[in-house]
Amino acid sequence: MTKTSGTLPPRWRPTAVRWPDSRPLLVWNQADPTGGESCSPLVLGDEVSFAVDRDRRCVGVWQGNRRLPCAERARLDPWALGALCPRCARVKDSLTAADQLGDATPHRLFLIHHGDAAIALAVTPAERAHQTVLEAGVLASLALYEGTASAVRHTADILRSALRLPDRVRAPLRRAARARPGDAYQRADDLVAARQVALHHWRQFSTPLPKSTPVDHAETYRLPDQGLRPDAELSPLMDTAAVSGRLVCVVGTDLYLENVQRGLVLVDGRRMFGWGMRTALSSLGFTAATRPVADRVAMPPEVPGRLAHRQPG
Repeated sequence: MTKTSGTLPPRWRPTAVRWPDSRPLLVWNQADPTGGESCSPLVLGDEVSFAVDRDRRCVGVWQGNRRLPCAERARLDPWALGALCPRCARVKDSLTAADQLGDATPHRLFLIHHGDAAIALAVTPAERAHQTVLEAGVLASLALYEGTASAVRHTADILRSALRLPDRVRAPLRRAARARPGDAYQRADDLVAARQVALHHWRQFSTPLPKSTPVDHAETYRLPDQGLRPDAELSPLMDTAAVSGRLVCVVGTDLYLENVQRGLVLVDGRRMFGWGMRTALSSLGFTAATRPVADRVAMPPEVPGRLAHRQPG
């Protein structure tokens, strides 16, 4: 995916959206199993267009600085989220679990704000904590604690249970919350209040939380206070489908494209991963299928994880 005037890397497939230096990049892996990795910036305001050119295949797993190619070069279903076949997904999980054994590198525990969908907890390596939070589409965050991986995960498990926080917040709820994100001051107040509730429970088993300041991420995404209300979302891609529009916002791995024909379209970047693609002229229009946006409903007044509305007890 590039500007209309650009060209896509030859024989490459998109595999991820990453946020180094607080800027979104579309990551590409070479179709050749021995190939490497490249990146294209996702620049807000650019006109972007692409068309599916080949079948969708698993791109294999990265281990350190080398890629382990998919042994079967497995085809992926258009409905799959991500660019890994089941076998490679298991390999990735095994590699992650092995890396976590005896991991002494600093990790960080965050309270994360997903708008009115929920407040939750997240654990991430300290050295790339900010990037990981952005890749998860978090609207605001507040660091609670830093320590070894095992200590931070143990702390997270205890707090998650004590505070009845959700294990995960479903993507449709996170996206619906972006229609009414509020402002940075509201999110900061929520996180500070949540920290006070967490502090009450923390004293029962550990040292008090260090003081920290909420960090808001909506401006990084260019998510306006009044929110974004897409007219449609991209359906699973099919061969020869074309997509075009002006990039107005990127939140995590979600892209928001403004298109004359379709209006504001939500593109789940994971739907693109693994497809062979080529640059498409914007004159081809938007031929890919779209569908109504999921879960465009008001949140119930008490959503698990809304700590700002709970009192210590």
